[in-house]
Amino acid sequence: MNPNIIIVEDNPIISLDLTSYIKKLGYTQVFSCMNEAEAQALLLEIESGFVFLDINLDNKYTGINIAKSLASRTSFPFAYITANTDAQTLEELKGTHPVGFIVKPFKEEEVKAILILGCHQLKHPHEKPDVDESTIAQLFSELTKTERKVMLGLYKGDSNQEIADQLFVSTNTIKTHLKSIFVKLDVNSRLKAVQTLLSKL
Repeated sequence: MNPNIIIVEDNPIISLDLTSYIKKLGYTQVFSCMNEAEAQALLLEIESGFVFLDINLDNKYTGINIAKSLASRTSFPFAYITANTDAQTLEELKGTHPVGFIVKPFKEEEVKAILILGCHQLKHPHEKPDVDESTIAQLFSELTKTERKVMLGLYKGDSNQEIADQLFVSTNTIKTHLKSIFVKLDVNSRLKAVQTLLSKL
């Protein structure tokens, strides 16, 4: 049986596009909410599902408020919908433990990658796919040993500074490695690099 998919997004065009992508991937039970009140009411009615949360609904960071209310409910893993990929925004979101992010304008393969991980968490709520450097080496043979370490840091949600501290290098060196990773994986952001990894697990 297909899981429930809940979209919390106040832009009707984006909500319709995302619904279309999700249904194309074979998910039939898709619900849409325009604001926090609708979302909270729906989440009380159904037992479980995977949630796509827009960060900014009627007010800034309203999606984060919903995410915090889901923190104790393992039956509702969630991912953020965002147009912001700056470090400050990512740091704010990281503490709410999302499955991941899709970045506007999103691509179908990104939605698919997030859904794969989200539905895995629905079935196994306390289990996260085990990824280490050897896993990354098998999936991305084109990456150097140091790039694999950086990629692992991305997967764990570490900041550039945290990765730099772990590898005893400067943040500028990490940025250089990131540029190389992006070229090799044909992506343009940290988020898309992680989503590429998730799609291969």
